[in-house]
Amino acid sequence: MGSTYEEVKDHEANTMSQHFVRQFICLHGQPQSLVTDYGTEFLSKVFKEVCKLFKISQTSTTPYYPQINGSLECGHRTLGEYLRNYFNKNPKNWNTYILYAMYFHNSSVHSSMGYQPQKVVYGYHLVIPVHTNSPNVTIPKRNEQTRLHRNLLRLFHE
Repeated sequence: MGSTYEEVKDHEANTMSQHFVRQFICLHGQPQSLVTDYGTEFLSKVFKEVCKLFKISQTSTTPYYPQINGSLECGHRTLGEYLRNYFNKNPKNWNTYILYAMYFHNSSVHSSMGYQPQKVVYGYHLVIPVHTNSPNVTIPKRNEQTRLHRNLLRLFHE
């Protein structure tokens, strides 16, 4: 079974617009709104047309105050931490592990919201297999989850 992740080859407007449709809209549905940075690929006519076609309200952060998109910046920082912590043996191959990092991120309970991102976006928790005395527990403690993640990666990539 192949990965659904496609690496972005360049940041041209057509490439990014197609990638947005294939890798986001086709997998998750179209959002009501989208906040982008001031990248020319997001300000392009083709990207704006994609948003118009899917009835997506697009706004951009100001180039002078990118912190307005703080939750995205925090997510990027967290993703970078996952990649550094789990894949530091072979940092040049980080892109082969990105889906695992996304799974780990989406299956973790985030202190800022008290839920897994999976629950917030799709309405249900990712059930993670852990040793527990209660059959109703679906969210593991942090150290149990970390152990599961490391074992999964070891199984597939050693």
